[in-house]
Amino acid sequence: KLRGFAPTDCAGGALDAEDVEEVDGEASKPVIRGKLRHMFDLSFTLKFVFKWMDSSGQRQVKGSVEVSDFTNDVFCEGADAGPELRLSFSDSRLLDAGRKQAVEAALGLASWPPAGGSLMAQLSEKLQEWVREYEAVC
Repeated sequence: KLRGFAPTDCAGGALDAEDVEEVDGEASKPVIRGKLRHMFDLSFTLKFVFKWMDSSGQRQVKGSVEVSDFTNDVFCEGADAGPELRLSFSDSRLLDAGRKQAVEAALGLASWPPAGGSLMAQLSEKLQEWVREYEAVC
C-alpha cells in the first residue's frame, strides 16, 4: 500500500520515495469492556532519492526516514504527538546548504501532521488509508 508516491518538486530537482523497508511491529484487535478496539504500534523505513541537474550533469542523493511509534493514536483528534521521525542521507556532502534545507522542507518532517505537498504528507495519506482498511476488517 505504501507505493505510488508522486515526485515532489524542490530546489530545482525532484524528491521521490523509492521503497518502504524494515516494517516491524504489532497490530491487534482486542475487545475491551465489550468494545472492539484497533491497536497497532509499527515502525518502518521510507527510502527516498533527490535528483537534480547541475553543471556536472544529473546528480542524486539518497536518504531515508526512519518512522517509529506509528501507533493507533497518531491520527486521533487531539493527539499531541505524531510518530518519531529520523532523517539520514547516504551522502549529504553532495547537497549545498540551501538545497539540503529545501529537501528537508519538502520531506515535511518539521511537524505532524506534515505540511501539505510534502513527501510525508503523501505518506500520511497512505497511512490513513491503511488505518481505515485495518479498522474496517473485523
